[in-house]
Amino acid sequence: MYIYFCGFLLFYYLYNKAINIYSFINNSYIYNQSWEDPDIDKKLYDLKDNNNILMITTGGDNVLNYLLNNPISIDTIDFNKHQNYLLQMKMALIKSLSWNDCFDILAYSDYNKFLNNFHIISQYLTPSAKLWWIKNKYIMKNFHYSGYVQYFYYFIKFYIYILGLQTYINKLKNADFNTQQKLYIENKNRLNILANILYYFSNYLCPFIGVPQAQAELSDLHPREWLYRILYKKPFQNNYFYYSYLYGHWTIDCCPDYLKYNNYSIIKNNLHKISIYTDNIENIYKYKNIIYSKYDRVILLDHMDWMNNTEIIKELNSIIPYTTNDCKFCWKSFSFKQPFACLNNISYDVSSVIFPFYQDRVGMYNSIHVASINKLPTIDIPIYNISSFNRIKIFLYTIFIPLLNLFQKNKKKFMDNYYKYQAKYYDAYRLKLLHGKLPLLYSINYKVSDVLILAGGTGDIIEYIKPYINNFNKITIVDISQPMIDEAILKVKKYNLKNVECICQNALDIDTTKQYDLIIISYSLTMIPEWSNVIDITYKILKNKGQLAVADFCFDESQYYITKLLFNFIFYFSYININPLHLVYLQSKFDTKFIRIQKGDFPYILGIKCPYYYGIFIKNIDND
Repeated sequence: MYIYFCGFLLFYYLYNKAINIYSFINNSYIYNQSWEDPDIDKKLYDLKDNNNILMITTGGDNVLNYLLNNPISIDTIDFNKHQNYLLQMKMALIKSLSWNDCFDILAYSDYNKFLNNFHIISQYLTPSAKLWWIKNKYIMKNFHYSGYVQYFYYFIKFYIYILGLQTYINKLKNADFNTQQKLYIENKNRLNILANILYYFSNYLCPFIGVPQAQAELSDLHPREWLYRILYKKPFQNNYFYYSYLYGHWTIDCCPDYLKYNNYSIIKNNLHKISIYTDNIENIYKYKNIIYSKYDRVILLDHMDWMNNTEIIKELNSIIPYTTNDCKFCWKSFSFKQPFACLNNISYDVSSVIFPFYQDRVGMYNSIHVASINKLPTIDIPIYNISSFNRIKIFLYTIFIPLLNLFQKNKKKFMDNYYKYQAKYYDAYRLKLLHGKLPLLYSINYKVSDVLILAGGTGDIIEYIKPYINNFNKITIVDISQPMIDEAILKVKKYNLKNVECICQNALDIDTTKQYDLIIISYSLTMIPEWSNVIDITYKILKNKGQLAVADFCFDESQYYITKLLFNFIFYFSYININPLHLVYLQSKFDTKFIRIQKGDFPYILGIKCPYYYGIFIKNIDND
């Protein structure tokens, strides 16, 4: 407890310092170096002579490292102007100084040498960058502990001292790989304590390294695995990413490639190939002359982990016109697999976990992806208006109507009574509850002919997929509730859709002689007692290689038994029964192309989140 209490006090101190610089985008940079291993990236991104590269600046090191592959151009962009100022400084040092002087300043934080040469260095900075560096020269007193990330390092350094790990750190400095591994084993227990402390404080520490909560939730990777990767699996002697934080400097053998003596003249002679822009990467159209050249490599780092599907589509579709047909889009993720529904149907050269196959020196990323992208799907997201009065009214209906119909044995009559008073506002009321619907629709391949929306309710899905409807032969919407189907019919008339048919029918009674390329079941399986029979029917009526797209509530292994009972009690009033066998049975009948399990909150109920899944399942008769 003492250790955690000390940690809390330290965090409180650092947090209060950070409060003054929390607007770091306006005041300074986050990263003093790039946190992507160029040795792995150059290979998997297939960087070679004559590439035209678009990338994100971050610490700027890999912008410089990629010059060693002799590209035609590198356009680098960052929405934090101070990251670009940092790259400008690194470039100015290289332009104006000899290797010895540049190395002393960047590797060993030789502040006097920096001050003595600043009048020369600053000539190669833009006016705004020069003004900022004049005010912030002090950064170069201790370059390796600069940027917002320094506060994360101070937290770790404190616990290295508290846990008695400084002797281990000192021995690690000059250890060969075998000795390094022995030292790790000898100190494993203390390192595991450090990892547990980092895990305990992870939600508070993530902002200090520029990691938003959405990205942190993509994986349950424990810091124990991170420490194992960097301190045991890979030689530490050339791991310049962490060496400088532990020892305060780089060495001639442990530093970025651009700073090595044999590469220095190559870098210096090719700096003119770099163009720097301050903006969001989706706005590259403001600066790129499409007639002159197009990009054949787009390097996105891990920043898409911060984004939702709609934002990703907007960004990538804005970049695509400025890329060649064979352009490779390259990115990493904290997720162990490609996490984005909207990127489900593109062509991948690489989509793999990083460990154990590639084992980069950073150790923080879990997957790497290289893909060709021509155009991403667009989804029309409906805008609903519903008053607070109607929200409360629908909420009360969901509770009391089932009680009033408790003895109604006819399922169709029950469902008609249940939805009669809420069908009109159903879509608006449930919009913020059905978190898996939108990513499910993003994940579908819409190059199909015949579509069935099973238990399709009000037919709201046709509003989302309007851009594709005219390309289909026919869409059939089936639902057991007449009030819900009436709403679907109104939508069909509203949009004058000639190829959409609405049928009021039990899912168990649908015509099994018809075949479909795509069947969508959105948040309905949990409302069908005979769910396994419905899955069997979908298998029968789905064409071979056809898609079954399903989203619904579920449980996960992290939930307590009492929590599961509570959720089913809450959902009972909406005629929903969560059953863990749904996914098991789906995956036993179909090939799983894409599936994600996430957690979503309940509107107006703070602190409660329920797991949900969305996935694409493929019928494959070869497996029968």
